[in-house]
Amino acid sequence: MTECHDLKTVTARIETLRYLSPKTNDGTFNLNYAEGYALDQLNENSKVARHTVHDALWDYVVVGAGVSGSACAKFLQDAGHKVAIVDKARGSGGRLSSKRLDLKGESYSYDLGVQMFTVHSDVFAAYLEGCGAAAFNGGGRGERQAYGAARNSLLARSNLEGVETFFGCRVLSVYQEDRTLEGVAAGVAATADQLWHLDVRKGEDSFVLSSKNIVLASPPIQSAEILGEQHPLSDDLLKVRHLPQWVAMAALPRRNDWAVFLAGFQENHPVLQGIHIDNAKSSRSIQSNYDVYVLHATTQWSAAHQDDDKQDVQRRLLEALAEVLNVSVEELLASAISSHIHRWLYSRVDRSACLSDAYLFGDDGLHFCGDYFSQTQVCDDLESAFLSAYRLCHECLITGGDS
Repeated sequence: MTECHDLKTVTARIETLRYLSPKTNDGTFNLNYAEGYALDQLNENSKVARHTVHDALWDYVVVGAGVSGSACAKFLQDAGHKVAIVDKARGSGGRLSSKRLDLKGESYSYDLGVQMFTVHSDVFAAYLEGCGAAAFNGGGRGERQAYGAARNSLLARSNLEGVETFFGCRVLSVYQEDRTLEGVAAGVAATADQLWHLDVRKGEDSFVLSSKNIVLASPPIQSAEILGEQHPLSDDLLKVRHLPQWVAMAALPRRNDWAVFLAGFQENHPVLQGIHIDNAKSSRSIQSNYDVYVLHATTQWSAAHQDDDKQDVQRRLLEALAEVLNVSVEELLASAISSHIHRWLYSRVDRSACLSDAYLFGDDGLHFCGDYFSQTQVCDDLESAFLSAYRLCHECLITGGDS
């Protein structure tokens, strides 16, 4: 990676900022903005994050490493393309994410997001079988339930072999120009090929990635923020609505009498959508005498308490669990050896507001896929995310539609 602190490279960077910076009334580049940027970059005491230019050039950079993004990266990589993937999380998976915990010396990974998902299409079933990490319950078409045999996150992680990964990185903006940053610095004239550049932030540092194509597989509101309000697709992306969901975990001593109370759990509970014992899944087990409970709040309750304090939400969900198990919350909390709370801000798609296409293919090399697109067959959000990526790649990108 090349640091942008020398004058020549800063000059090149200023040239590219004309695509991002405020314009004057006559539409020309705002020189004050450029001058301020240059002074910040050349001032050794500046607190502005260092900008670097990544030396590699990719065929595709995929933004978002959830179900859709990781599948898209795999299809493109398998087709011989040079692929990188960027995600603000510390790893891949999205709502397939798993989290490790220590059960008094025994390591165990539980699913922090979706517990199981329905498999309707043959292509999705074949894909999961090809991952080599899936387990299935049920037999009939449209009735098969799948999950990661060891943990769900492996279903996404197994797709990224050979893909350059940038985790813990937030894409601030994307822009297109007709020359590379290095080419501008060297005074190289513009060519007919227009490259895409991504401004990426990781901690206090930032850098630029360059690619021939970009696939935005991030939640639509995040994609709109990356594109900026002036982009013609921003309004449509912002109309899509995702519902939040709070998820709590509690590792509790195994008690046979609690199984009786769990059997009586009503699905119309005012707070809890589901109570899951993660280690009860086939192929998963815990040697020690504990069970790992994963509690999913309803989307309605989660939306009403979306911005509440995490500790308050955790206690309320554990209170709801204690009520179901017929114990006091004090007894439940005292017996828990580990607990965790997480908010999924973009958990489920409001299907009444999703986009009508299965994906978006752009002639300019900017493409979109995700769970917020419509599919011809009935499927849940996770399979919809996969099918969007599958159809984008196999109908357009791999078959010669890529730029």
